[in-house]
Amino acid sequence: MSRFVLKPITLDDGNETFAIAFIADPARPHYESDARAEVIAPLIAVASGLIGTNAEYVFKLQQALSDCGVKDPYIERLAAELLRAMRGNRRAQQMAQQIAQE
Repeated sequence: MSRFVLKPITLDDGNETFAIAFIADPARPHYESDARAEVIAPLIAVASGLIGTNAEYVFKLQQALSDCGVKDPYIERLAAELLRAMRGNRRAQQMAQQIAQE
């Protein structure tokens, strides 16, 4: 489980905006200390929070990084494991495809 905080940030060009940071809380009952993709992907596949599903967040993060020309090996591995964990879930597969097309 995590919580999110909204913090003011200053971009490289001097513009100010806000960023969301997700903070894992080890005191929460669903906290998983093992961050290996194959361990947390099944948990992410079924989790959701106040601002959407955890799977949607991972796929949107992967797409946003890709749009910036960034390939994060951990996020790539996590997204692949997440797709495997969601196999057979038609709605989840459609969501992942839709995000990839945005």
